[in-house]
Amino acid sequence: MYFPDGDNAWLVVGSAGGAAAHPAWIYNLAKHPDQVWIQIDRGSCTSPRVPDKRSPVQSLAAHHQPVPSFAGYEIKTDRELPVVRLTPA
Repeated sequence: MYFPDGDNAWLVVGSAGGAAAHPAWIYNLAKHPDQVWIQIDRGSCTSPRVPDKRSPVQSLAAHHQPVPSFAGYEIKTDRELPVVRLTPA
C-alpha cells in the first residue's frame, strides 16, 4: 500500500502482514536504491530516491486516514514497521 506525501512523493510501508522479518523488497531497496522504479496510475513512471530518514507507522495516522490493518500488524510483530518515503530522482 502507498500513501501520497505532498507533491511527487509517496510513503510505502514494509508491513509484510506483521511477519517477524521485513519483506524482501525492503532489503532490495536498501541494497539497490538506484534501481528502484515505481508506477503510479496509468503509464506514470518515476525513478525514486530513497532518503535514509524513515518514519514510524504511527506517523501515517497524522497525515492519512488510519489503516486498521497496520495496527494489527504492529501487534503481531516486535519489529518496527518501516515506512519509506519515495521521491522522484
